[in-house]
Amino acid sequence: MENGVLQPGNLAVIFISTRPETTENYLFFDEATLQSAHDIEGFLGWDSVRNEPHGIFISYWKDESAVDTWRNNALHLRAKALGKSDFYSFYRSVISRISHVSEFLKENTEEKKD
Repeated sequence: MENGVLQPGNLAVIFISTRPETTENYLFFDEATLQSAHDIEGFLGWDSVRNEPHGIFISYWKDESAVDTWRNNALHLRAKALGKSDFYSFYRSVISRISHVSEFLKENTEEKKD
């Protein structure tokens, strides 16, 4: 995620999961839903960490309207249904309002954007 995008008042949707295996069907829905999120006005970006079989995915949103649009997105709804039936053995989704943002990027790193 790009530095400087998040502001106090934005929302973070935190998705914590246990996924016993990665299937081709999962990879398809993972990529398709992420692309779909990018198309929603108010989507700000995401961060993710994974230590198989556990993962944390955080998506960032401008406001509640953007989160509601994402929540009701047809592809996202289908992926959630498949998550319960096929992909995950556990997940928790938490929506949190951002009250403070602090960022650091060391100079001369590969992540630095010109």
